[in-house]
Amino acid sequence: MFILLSLWVLGYQVFSTYVVEKQHSLSTIAGAMQKRIDKYRIAAYQLYDASGKNDTLALQPNGTQEVRLRPDVVFCRQAA
Repeated sequence: MFILLSLWVLGYQVFSTYVVEKQHSLSTIAGAMQKRIDKYRIAAYQLYDASGKNDTLALQPNGTQEVRLRPDVVFCRQAA
């Protein structure tokens, strides 16, 4: 009886370790894919914005130039 119980505990530990390892690898892969998707999304937004404008270096009325770093982040720099 003790041998069966110890084999069951050993099998449970091995299976648990395997599942945790696979969970970690899947979360790492998913995180890397999400970063890659975000980079492609930013590049696509920049290409879309650039293709829709005739003058990509158009200045704002107050002399600043708008630069989109990400879809939700805008950096304004003073035109020289």
